[in-house]
Amino acid sequence: ISRRGMIKKMIVFKYLFLLSLIEVYKKMENMNFVVKKQEEADKNFENIKESLKGLYEILKINLSDDDIYYKIGLDNIEALYKNVLELLLNDYGTRQLMKKLKNSELDLEINLDK
Repeated sequence: ISRRGMIKKMIVFKYLFLLSLIEVYKKMENMNFVVKKQEEADKNFENIKESLKGLYEILKINLSDDDIYYKIGLDNIEALYKNVLELLLNDYGTRQLMKKLKNSELDLEINLDK
């Protein structure tokens, strides 16, 4: 192989090596994005759990265990928690929820006085 041929091969090798490094960097960026989104989702889920625990504590402080409103409130908190979990674990349900949110089909303002 001539010197010129060797230089061409080295240039091609360096070019391919740089392309490989760029692809690895892009994959690392995507992985960092996914990890960040997973951390955000974990934080959101923990916030939901803490909110539900807070509601339970309010019921417990204000009502006795025998009170019908305590039992109804507790049933509703448990149902909400169960449904949130099932929705999050159901890929189709999550996609449908996101689709409805994007299309503004869901009313996110909930009037609790109704």
